[in-house]
Amino acid sequence: MTQLYNPEGYQQHQLWCLGLSAILTQVNGQRHDVLLHSDAETFARVLSGWWDIVDRTTYFENVQWLVEQGQRQVFNSLFRAQMLMPEHEWRLVAETLRQQDTKQYQREMLVRHYRSVIGSGGIAAWDFGRVTSLARMAATCGYISEREAWDEIYKQANAVQKVFSNWFEYGHSYLIGRQFAMGNLDDEKGKSTIAITQRLLTTDDSPWCRHPQFGQATGVNVAGETLQ
Repeated sequence: MTQLYNPEGYQQHQLWCLGLSAILTQVNGQRHDVLLHSDAETFARVLSGWWDIVDRTTYFENVQWLVEQGQRQVFNSLFRAQMLMPEHEWRLVAETLRQQDTKQYQREMLVRHYRSVIGSGGIAAWDFGRVTSLARMAATCGYISEREAWDEIYKQANAVQKVFSNWFEYGHSYLIGRQFAMGNLDDEKGKSTIAITQRLLTTDDSPWCRHPQFGQATGVNVAGETLQ
């Protein structure tokens, strides 16, 4: 039997907001059109195993780090340093890192590779998307209320609109962020994430294709408030 779309009767801006976590939601095999996931016990293990989140306090600690710093802070720091450093100096630094710190060398090379194609949002989607996912999982587990989850998701949605113009930019930023954080995209999980992102961008019934509007296209922001 075909599942009813939007069973909770959410407004369009709410369904758009849930799209911020669409990649990870798809990875986890969950629905895109409801706030809560299907199995609180499973997601309690996910939060504990990946984030050390076991209660309300540890949830807010992780969200604070993602909102205030996240992986984008490290990426942006490397990006700025490379832009200010003469080419010959950067090559010397890179060669030293190649010999002494493989992980940092790979990060430097990744920033170098993407610096001419990534927009002003950098890898912010990687952090914004994970905050949205954490809010949904924490609400599923009962660590926070549904209202608190929506409030956090709205904050992330309005931040996204300030730096991205469409889901393609957002998805591109998310993938680069994952590569920066995980070290690669060519393992099986990385390839799967790329394929999921492509489907979200091209499949008619995906949340991104169902709800493509960004920001001021409708004159209302994603929290349902009239734009000035």
